[in-house]
Amino acid sequence: MPDTFHFFPLLPLELREAIWTFAVRPPRPGAHIFRVYSEEEAETMDRQYETDSEGRIRPFPAVAAPQCLPRDAHFTLSARASAPVSWTSHNSSAYLIDSGLWTACKESRLVIERVFRCEEWLALRKERNKSSGLRMYLECGIGTEDLPEHEDYEKAAKKLFGCPFHMPATYLARDGSSAHYLTIFPGTDLIVLQLEPHDMGNISWDSLNDNGAIPALRAAISWRIELGTVQYALELDPSWNKKAQCYSNSDNDLLCDIVRAARSEEFSKLWLINYQIKRKHYVPTEEQAAKMERHPPAIFYGSDRRYVEVMRDSYWDWEREWHYDALVPEDEDVNPFSFVEMLEWQQEQVLDIEGERETPQFDPGPSAFFRLLACESL
Repeated sequence: MPDTFHFFPLLPLELREAIWTFAVRPPRPGAHIFRVYSEEEAETMDRQYETDSEGRIRPFPAVAAPQCLPRDAHFTLSARASAPVSWTSHNSSAYLIDSGLWTACKESRLVIERVFRCEEWLALRKERNKSSGLRMYLECGIGTEDLPEHEDYEKAAKKLFGCPFHMPATYLARDGSSAHYLTIFPGTDLIVLQLEPHDMGNISWDSLNDNGAIPALRAAISWRIELGTVQYALELDPSWNKKAQCYSNSDNDLLCDIVRAARSEEFSKLWLINYQIKRKHYVPTEEQAAKMERHPPAIFYGSDRRYVEVMRDSYWDWEREWHYDALVPEDEDVNPFSFVEMLEWQQEQVLDIEGERETPQFDPGPSAFFRLLACESL
């Protein structure tokens, strides 16, 4: 075993770059956690934990450092509320995996910019924004025949990067006196939103992206068609998973607020994280393995855990693969999908009511899709 330790700056450049590159997160969908403040709270929140608010239109929602529990702790909303507000304490978000590379040294910054292809994305966005700006001043399509069409930029993105969804967005966040540069990929990553149930109805969901509440999405707004809908998730409190007849008026308000959020144009699909779902130890049959290979579940990765889609269809019984670790009375038919089923039922009520009022001037809007995620340690 060598008895000499070489200082990092004295290592060959090729080896240093290999080490920096190894420190960058793997190219897979990530999961990122943010605390969301309503319009009223955003005006009085502790600014030292807020994300860079430049460009956010007030008084719309703001995001800040989350409150995270230790990996194996029992999750409830009350337990989460007692956790410290911090960008780093027990925070498993993927944005922390390589955030230090932005500020460690010039060499590490150049490496992460190269891996994320920042300069190429920036050049493509500038070219597109230039074209979009010209179009705003040219009416009736006169003189626009020489300007690239929207689809041309999507083709260019695919040619350069393989997929336009891979555009990174980096922004500044503060933790007291410390600064962190956090990067997400809005087209593929999962954004976990932390907020209290009573705030569900106070959030302008449609303004989360367009008004800069999620700072990293500002750079992606002009790419909305290519990026598709950003994927959001809520952490599910165990008390929410109960029978329909046990719901009070306040619970129904919660259902309505979540359905309203999921049906906004920013969502269309809303993930719910249920920390009480645990994986069973079993070996799938050949037929089941083939099914999973053809239709794999969605998986989003944090630094020390991952969020895995719990499939629910006529073929795949969730109980084959998962165990619901909750105390459920024998006379109650409650399962991990109980709250999802309640949301779907509530949405049907909303669509029925709005459908009765449907006129040529009134569109009841799209249906939302609710999906369930389990959390597993890595």
